[in-house]
Amino acid sequence: MVKILLRLIISLVGVCGLAAGGERGLYAFFNAVPKGTVEEQAQVLKELGYAGMSQVYEAELGEKLEKRVRVFEKAGLKVKSVYVLATEKPMVAKQVKALANRGAVIELQVRTLSPEIVDSIRKTAEMAKGLKIKVAVYLHANFAVERTDQAVELVKEVGHENFGVMLNVCHFLHCERGVDLEEGIKRVAKYLFFVSTNGAKVGGKGWGELIQSLDKGDFDQGAFLKLLKKYGYEGDVGLQGYRVKGDRKDNLRRSMGKWKEVMKE
Repeated sequence: MVKILLRLIISLVGVCGLAAGGERGLYAFFNAVPKGTVEEQAQVLKELGYAGMSQVYEAELGEKLEKRVRVFEKAGLKVKSVYVLATEKPMVAKQVKALANRGAVIELQVRTLSPEIVDSIRKTAEMAKGLKIKVAVYLHANFAVERTDQAVELVKEVGHENFGVMLNVCHFLHCERGVDLEEGIKRVAKYLFFVSTNGAKVGGKGWGELIQSLDKGDFDQGAFLKLLKKYGYEGDVGLQGYRVKGDRKDNLRRSMGKWKEVMKE
């Protein structure tokens, strides 16, 4: 009976997708974490207070993902999401079954669009639904789906309840310079499954300015989280780390310091 109750509690925590204590968790992207063994990465994230890792790369799926989930959960951490290219071939359960019933997300980068890819996304969403994993389009500069309006169009075209949107601060600032942040959030709010943030210089012209550690730049993190809450999103947040200069562990430490400040506002 005790084992059954424990499994139920773990399942409920996973479905909620929130860090312990009911607070939204901050999940470092795979590209923000120091290189090393899975065990070493888990140790760093645990030490610094992260809820776990997000945007694990496609090469890390299957058996590698099973090991990562096992090691992270032993450390009291979660693997929140994986990052996969949408192709004409839909994903299969064995690639992501390790994330089943854990409030996880498959982030799909959509570089090109065709009827075959739309159908593939729909099938992936259906497969993932059976595992209780959400599927979201990852808005990415210079890809077929890079803006919030394009994301909404794709969600409607796919037409599956398990397919939604992942909103990313850096790509929003790059691709939608003339769009008010609140308008962008409002546009995708009903389809929002996950979000990511990072320090950024508003109006920045390159990724070096648009992707920084959380403590840098003038992008208002507190206002961003308040807008998300206003439009109904109080879930977890990913931390983008693409090509951020400096020591990765130090970047993570400073980013967590900023995160804690913002969460107190």
